[in-house]
Amino acid sequence: MCWVVHHAAPHSVLQNFNYDRMDAEQLAEKLEESKGHLEVCADIYKLQIARNIFFLHEHPDLVGSWKEEVTDELLQDRRVRRVQGDMCRHGMRGQGELAEAAVKKRTGFMTDSK
Repeated sequence: MCWVVHHAAPHSVLQNFNYDRMDAEQLAEKLEESKGHLEVCADIYKLQIARNIFFLHEHPDLVGSWKEEVTDELLQDRRVRRVQGDMCRHGMRGQGELAEAAVKKRTGFMTDSK
């Protein structure tokens, strides 16, 4: 299995709060760069699918990259599925001011692995 990391910051929910304060040209450039990276990842995933090599794509569940055309195209393939889960279920923990606790981070996973 190959795991390709895609930087989703420009697509993040928190980043949306800054869009009104950002220069429109700079924002468009960041989103285009992120989309280009996502397209490269998708091309790699398609090669892996063709070669029967599993892939795993993991992102926070609410980021905008899940709504991109290239992601939707991958999900149209009957071999590809998307599931959601909280990272605390997989042992993710974080340290707060008062204590360590499980991190409830809703995450989406796209893969061709059963």
